[in-house]
Amino acid sequence: MLGISFDIAHMLAGFLVLASFQNSFWTLRGMEVGLVSLFLLIATMVVRQAPSGATSDRTVGLVSLIAGVTLLTRPDGVLLFVPHFLLLLRPAEISVRRLLALSPVIVCALGHLLFRWHTYGELVPNTYALKMMGTPAIARIPTGLIAT
Repeated sequence: MLGISFDIAHMLAGFLVLASFQNSFWTLRGMEVGLVSLFLLIATMVVRQAPSGATSDRTVGLVSLIAGVTLLTRPDGVLLFVPHFLLLLRPAEISVRRLLALSPVIVCALGHLLFRWHTYGELVPNTYALKMMGTPAIARIPTGLIAT
């Protein structure tokens, strides 16, 4: 490319990731944030290593599994995988097998919902129920608008 060897390019990329203030700051902000970042980076590597043009069902299944584990780590983290699935699920390539390859993330989501229902008696996250139950929406909306 620019006359840089492959090993130096990898070391430079690793340094740039570590030197990024945003990456370092946000991955240290909570217990699960670093793990979600790791899952997202692994899924990105899987998508990048897939042959361009034709994506295999195995690649879709692997990214779906990583997204499912991310969902179990942090439920809203699965939204970070939308670009991955948009790249992998081209309309011309959608088949029954391709949709079945999405089953890991679906199984994880349904299992998580059933766990919440059985354990807490609610389908919403426990933190939402603890913070918001009993407070009418009309009281929450102005505060949300101010905070936004």
